[in-house]
Amino acid sequence: MTISPLSRVAAAEFAPEVTYLNTSSWGLLPRRTIAAVKALADENAVGRRTGAGSFDAVEA
Repeated sequence: MTISPLSRVAAAEFAPEVTYLNTSSWGLLPRRTIAAVKALADENAVGRRTGAGSFDAVEA
C-alpha cells in the first residue's frame, strides 16, 4: 500500500486517539496550533507576553 504525500502531512499534523469523523461543528487541532497555544499560555503565565499572541505564529 502506497502512502500519499497528503496522508504523510496529515499524519504529521494530527494525532487522533480514536476514530474521528469530521463534523462542521469542530475539528482536530493541528500539532503546530497546540504548540503555539501552549507556548502563549506559558509566556502569559510568567508575564513575558501581553495580549493575545503574535500574528507571526498565525501566519506560520
